[in-house]
Amino acid sequence: MSDLEISKRELNFPNAKNEGQLRLLILDAFILLGESMGNHYDIKLRPILGNNWLKDLARDRKDYGYNLIDPDWVLKEPLRNSTSPTRLTLPKGQGFYNKINLLAKTRNAYFHNQAECNIESVRDILQYFLDLCLAIPLDSAAIQYSQAIVRLDKLIAGEIFAPESSGLNRIQLLEQQVADMEELANAQKSEIAKKQYVLDAALDEVAIHAEKLREVEDQVGGKDLLIAQVLAEKQIAEKRAQQLQEEFDAKVAELNDKEFQERQYKELLAKLAESHTVASIRGKPEGEESASDINLEPGSIWTGEKGARRLTLSVNFRELYDTKSGELLSEKYGQLATELAQEWLRIKPQGGRVFVDSNGVATAFQGENLVYLGRVTFELH
Repeated sequence: MSDLEISKRELNFPNAKNEGQLRLLILDAFILLGESMGNHYDIKLRPILGNNWLKDLARDRKDYGYNLIDPDWVLKEPLRNSTSPTRLTLPKGQGFYNKINLLAKTRNAYFHNQAECNIESVRDILQYFLDLCLAIPLDSAAIQYSQAIVRLDKLIAGEIFAPESSGLNRIQLLEQQVADMEELANAQKSEIAKKQYVLDAALDEVAIHAEKLREVEDQVGGKDLLIAQVLAEKQIAEKRAQQLQEEFDAKVAELNDKEFQERQYKELLAKLAESHTVASIRGKPEGEESASDINLEPGSIWTGEKGARRLTLSVNFRELYDTKSGELLSEKYGQLATELAQEWLRIKPQGGRVFVDSNGVATAFQGENLVYLGRVTFELH
């Protein structure tokens, strides 16, 4: 096994020919590739370019959206930049870059729901992953992809597998990540607004210094000592504004990246729900979910503070679980918790973070607005 490969991620193998399980497998396959190739780049390039090689590259290109474990970046960086340092760590030749190009196109198709997701097509894609990892090499990842191909071959042959809790845990973790992203994005929007205010003030200061310079030039000409002083003040203001602009651009790029990933994950979660993936993993027939008879007005704006207790509303499990412990509330509070989840999913059908205060008032974000969901009808411990 290569010492360049330290990722411990394990793929969740499907136990049935279910579209949701197959999409989950593809998602994790790309995440594994991002972690594995990013680690490969980093270990190879640190001795050559230093520990901050990625930050230096981003600064030189004035592009602050680089993420070393982003599957999109690790594929497109060497593919689109012939002088990229990442190419120093990869095999040469058009054949190898054809493999990267194929996976980059596949990722775009899958993450925009433009690709078929049957078991045969997914098997072909996993073969692309395996071929790329063998060529680099990324041995640990290659083993995972090989094992996933074996599982799909057995499913195609008609073999039956028992339900595995790891697949359910993966969906739960994914929903936690989406809820975290939603909460973080709302916090970052406020931070960006503050940075925009400071940046605008700095740009105004540059404009004032520029106008002052023009006035002085008109009065005394271009050789006076006063000109040099005013010009120096203008240059200081410009440098400050440039630094603030770079910080602002980096923060906006970070938010855009998180929001794009959040949208992708939400689309996947919706597809998992549509494909009845949880029921498929559990090996149970899909039945109608019980629903509460309580009707609440959706979209009511909550003007008070949000509660400190955090729950996650699961669109796939159609349950609530404690964000901190990961425990399903229905395991402790029974059907009451399940019915509450059903009510709240009518208001927030995409699921996500729920806030509960000491009085049991539950709220959640819909976009940038905090929305009233209702009250928890039992005492949370």
